[in-house]
Amino acid sequence: MAMSLASTPQASNVRQLLGGLDEEDLLSLAHTATNNRILPQSKKEAIDVILIHTPDLGRLFSYRKITSQVLFGYLTSQNVTVNAQYSKIKYASVVQEYWEKKGKKIQPSKDPLQKKSHLTKAGDQYQTSSKTNSPSNINIQVNNVMINPMGHTNSGTGGLFVDVKLQGTSNQHPSSGGIIKSDEFTRHFCNWYYTMVNRLQPVCAHIAGDTLREEIFCSNCSAEVYLIGATSTERFAKGHTACSTLLKDTFTELRLLFNPNVENGVQAFSSSHGLVKVMVCGTLHQDNSLVGVFEQEFGLARSPVDKTWKIMYTKLNLKQAVPSAPPTLPKCQVFEITM
Repeated sequence: MAMSLASTPQASNVRQLLGGLDEEDLLSLAHTATNNRILPQSKKEAIDVILIHTPDLGRLFSYRKITSQVLFGYLTSQNVTVNAQYSKIKYASVVQEYWEKKGKKIQPSKDPLQKKSHLTKAGDQYQTSSKTNSPSNINIQVNNVMINPMGHTNSGTGGLFVDVKLQGTSNQHPSSGGIIKSDEFTRHFCNWYYTMVNRLQPVCAHIAGDTLREEIFCSNCSAEVYLIGATSTERFAKGHTACSTLLKDTFTELRLLFNPNVENGVQAFSSSHGLVKVMVCGTLHQDNSLVGVFEQEFGLARSPVDKTWKIMYTKLNLKQAVPSAPPTLPKCQVFEITM
């Protein structure tokens, strides 16, 4: 039976959160949650529909109508003091921590692990459009300026993310069929992925690592890239060939190099269906100049064919800014992943 927020201990909290939205936004959210199959006629009906057709908190917080402003307003109404400059991810984390503490006061049971099995909307091929607002649901605010990205990264060798084995900087493979902690899993993935994309730039071409190619994506994957500024540009693609092309073209055009904050800027969440969501933030460089920050979300699925982890979807924000400190993400629960 499919998971539903309506059957979780968080149902009453989610109802309270959704109650702060106006009717138009709630109806729009209900349409999104049901892929336009159900058209509720009132706020109450819309909230019921959203709860029934939203599988978990990860999916809930991914909805674009659940903005950072909505989460900030909810926390304020609950007398939870938060920084007004927090990102949407941080607000969502604070909300979940608040609900967990609130639940412990009522009963000893713990909240379920945040999960998400979400396929992002994308076109049939590589497309680009311009917008005046920031469309991504990952939002770590550091100056909203047009991007002119990037440069230098760490020099650790990347890992090959195949055969349900993770090859880290030590080039040692965990044994197949074993178990790895989610924090180690995300570090291996970041080392592998960002070394791979940095190798697209001549300055990092000599670094040992994998090659960005369509085989690392699921055949029905999707990719969204947002260049955020006064006029924001959105690029999106669907299908492993188009996604690979989109990312290669964007990174080479903008001369991007990525330096992920693998110590304090990664999160991982699991889905009951086996999908692993990885969130990453870090700095952007162009040659040896620090020019911006990035936030990226991945949905990783293990292929039953060749036992490899492939990218099911990815969403990437690119922002030009010079931060006073590296971007970070709140700590999340560590869980085990069967390899």
